[in-house]
Amino acid sequence: MRLCRLIAGAAVVALCAAMPAHAQDKKPRPEGGYNVGFVTASVGLTFYQAMKCAAEATAKDHGVNLIWQGSQSISPRDELQVLQAVASQSPDGILLVPWDSTAFIAPTKELIDAGTPVITVDGSLTEPVDIQNIRTSNLEAGKQAAHDLAKMIGAKGSVLILTASPGNAVQNERWAGFKEVLDKEYPDVHLLDVQYIESNASKAASVTASVLTANPDLAAIYATQDAGAEGAANALRSAGKRGEVKVVGYDATERQVELLKAGDLDALVAQSPRQLGKIMVESMVKVLEEGREAANLPYQVFTPVKFLTRDNIEDDDSKGYIYSPNCE
Repeated sequence: MRLCRLIAGAAVVALCAAMPAHAQDKKPRPEGGYNVGFVTASVGLTFYQAMKCAAEATAKDHGVNLIWQGSQSISPRDELQVLQAVASQSPDGILLVPWDSTAFIAPTKELIDAGTPVITVDGSLTEPVDIQNIRTSNLEAGKQAAHDLAKMIGAKGSVLILTASPGNAVQNERWAGFKEVLDKEYPDVHLLDVQYIESNASKAASVTASVLTANPDLAAIYATQDAGAEGAANALRSAGKRGEVKVVGYDATERQVELLKAGDLDALVAQSPRQLGKIMVESMVKVLEEGREAANLPYQVFTPVKFLTRDNIEDDDSKGYIYSPNCE
């Protein structure tokens, strides 16, 4: 199989030869329960730790043994090696976070063709070779963030977008939806050039300071990930503009929530990692118990987002949107 050629190593060759066929068929439940693998890059992120809490609880309810693995880096090759290691254990199914939208197409297709159903989560492939895709609609979340931010600034003034790097599809969706709405619906809002800060808070602070000097009418900053928001908040604090220039961040790590409560950030676009963890396990169990055709899963499932502010951060409903590694 081609997966053997994509990742070098004799162990993978043996794995490919041993895989069963007919991924569409239901699988009898083993005596010890189904074994389901989870693979991601950057496994230490609190988003995935929060997801794991819900996934493990759901797996326990369904008698599933969850094999939770990931690379520490964001390198696709490192993640492919983790996928190799998990697949070598012959799991009944795999839940995959594809950190590269093209690099995981062939491995996913080959795993499915060989008998291992694959559901992708928190990311997507450019070709729908997976059984199901479950994630946040970053484009729609960006659009909603634009409406909410416009209300915060009275629908006028200059707005700066801070994002990671040009090739990051997820980050690009987050600001593309945001930009589309402001361009079309808020004529008195002036969008400045998008600034790429490479997930570096220090660079975000430096860029913010420069933009603030050149644009005294700066009304708000939208950061598509936590490093941008934290760096922007630091720069505004140093310039004495804390609270005057609004900052909306994306994601709700515990640090981001602390900054929100302290007044350094004004809102957070928060995803729902626990909802994602629950749904992905339930979907995989349905495929394994009923077979792909009988399960008839919708291909695309979007999980909800919430716009967190100081007014609603303490609400019971908001707790599920905070990326806490605490499973209690």
